Amino acid sequence: MVWQQGEGDARDIAGIKNALSYGANLNNLIKRIRADLEAPGLAFIYGSVLPVPAPARFPGREEVRQGQKDVAEESRTSLSVNNAVYVPADDLQLRSVDFRTPSHGYRPSGYAWNSGPRNALPPHWKSSGDKKKTDTPALFLPHFLQPRQPHPENQ
Repeated sequence: MVWQQGEGDARDIAGIKNALSYGANLNNLIKRIRADLEAPGLAFIYGSVLPVPAPARFPGREEVRQGQKDVAEESRTSLSVNNAVYVPADDLQLRSVDFRTPSHGYRPSGYAWNSGPRNALPPHWKSSGDKKKTDTPALFLPHFLQPRQPHPENQ
């Protein structure tokens, strides 16, 4: 599962208490999704929110981002979740999004997700033969995470 969310939790109108609880909430969300889908090892890949400079209306930015980092498997904190990968996305610009038409607001994000996260994933997620660490069914994996088959001309 690919997840990109957290800006609303960092907003001034949400309150700092909400931003401080982001990590615990994300941890619970991942566990609940896995339970609901009956997929305890479902890969959960999520991107950082609010690249620099963040507008002043997001005073909880650092708290949300720290919560995101704390949930990642590699952080090994009390909030860490197995098979959860935090992907820094600060190279993407903060833009408005109009989902009715292809806009510059989400197109760069899609390109980044299609090329970037595969390089950020643990090695055991890049191989189709390893089902020991994760039970993520192939139908849940976006094309950039699915095993690549060599082109017939290259065999």
